[in-house]
Amino acid sequence: MCDARPPMLPPSQWVTVDAAGWREHRDTVLGRACEPGEAGSLLVGVPDSFTLAERLESRPRWLAPEERDGAVWLRDLVTRRLGARSRAASGTAAEHVHDQVRRVLELPDHDGRPVAETVWNQEAPYLIDRVAAWCLTGDPGHDLDPLPASIDRSRGVAMGLLTGLAARQQPTDSDELCRWALTAGLLDLGIKGGRAVCQPLTIPRGANWPARVAAALVVSAQRPRAVDHLAALHTTVGAGAAHLVLFTDDLIETAVDLLFLQHLLRRHPRLRVTVAPRSGRTDNDATHADVRLLLSHAALRDLAAAVDTGRVAVSPHGPATAAVLLDKLHPTVLRTLHDADAVVVKGGRNHELLTGTLDRPLWTGYVVAREFTEAQAGYDARPGPLMFVHAAPGQRPWWGWRGRAHRILPVAEDRVVPACWTTIADRHRREADPEAQRRDLALLLRCWPQLSQDYPDLARAEIRTLTQGLARTRLAPHDRHLLHQARLVTDPPGAPS
Repeated sequence: MCDARPPMLPPSQWVTVDAAGWREHRDTVLGRACEPGEAGSLLVGVPDSFTLAERLESRPRWLAPEERDGAVWLRDLVTRRLGARSRAASGTAAEHVHDQVRRVLELPDHDGRPVAETVWNQEAPYLIDRVAAWCLTGDPGHDLDPLPASIDRSRGVAMGLLTGLAARQQPTDSDELCRWALTAGLLDLGIKGGRAVCQPLTIPRGANWPARVAAALVVSAQRPRAVDHLAALHTTVGAGAAHLVLFTDDLIETAVDLLFLQHLLRRHPRLRVTVAPRSGRTDNDATHADVRLLLSHAALRDLAAAVDTGRVAVSPHGPATAAVLLDKLHPTVLRTLHDADAVVVKGGRNHELLTGTLDRPLWTGYVVAREFTEAQAGYDARPGPLMFVHAAPGQRPWWGWRGRAHRILPVAEDRVVPACWTTIADRHRREADPEAQRRDLALLLRCWPQLSQDYPDLARAEIRTLTQGLARTRLAPHDRHLLHQARLVTDPPGAPS
């Protein structure tokens, strides 16, 4: 078979980034498939994250001490990304790519700001990949054999898992299928992202492995969802001729997502769906070609038939990286989102970047598996709690990433973690416990001097919400001063009415 991949250039021909090359390749390197501002009214906020400039220049206290040296972190990340790609793995190549990444971070984005100020922390691995492809092959859009053995294995496991699950008694409700789809994210845990706190699901080898991996998934999925907003999704997509957009994540996980999607289509006969996998290979994520392969499996015959009739569309223009960002999506995907009644996105990284930025009802499904995810979820990651979280248009179920520098949260009797100012777990505790509202209000008021610098609008809104809730309860006399303090923050003297 002919290998159509661009050849690796000899070291003497490695690309050095210059202004002309940057003008030609900027959008490809940055994973941007649309013009600035094209997201329009869909984009209603920015991610609650931090940029590469902040990570490289400020030794941010919201990171663990061993992660604060940005220069060391970037050099190590370049080495790891190239080390996973057999054709690019050499110390000399890593050094050259590192230097060119540093150069790219200083170059201007469309708005004139340096790239380091416009790229989020979660995008860093994929920026490195494209700079590496540009420097070492001359084509920034080329996939440098990202985890080739792992991808072949993931395809095999995904198809085998569908076989194993199809041989079992199929669930009659969507609750169990949703738990299967969420838990499947543990089957490829560790391929990308930071260090996992919970244990991954191991993929068995040997005879009859499809049935065994299916059995392991079903048993593991018996854990309850820490947050369960599935009923709200059914209400939304069951109301007339609804349109749902699904952004997929890991390849193996996507196989089970498609089973869940097939069930939704059976339950809601007027539902239309657009599936938006990655447009190219990023780590172990499902691509358009992967989804087409999965649809060839007999277990998904009804879903494949819906694709044939046009009820389901599989977009070839999905995100170019493993980070769903509205201001970088392809125009056709943006038009699809404008038409959407519900958006479902899989993966903790996507949850972090899309939450609070999209003017559409959003559901995110993921496993709390890493310390970063613990910080926004507020749940102990060790048992791998399942999350299916709903957010109204523009709403943030959590906020305050920089709060990790100031807030230590007990998530279990024997575990504390740095946490955001308000976590998803905080919001759920408050629904049934006025004392939790009082504690959280006291925390935010005590930390107002810091909050007023980092998150003035979000903090005021949260304090106002907590105050309204507590006003309906009977506060102890020694706590009534909290309401007065809160009014000084939300309605300061002299502020316009």
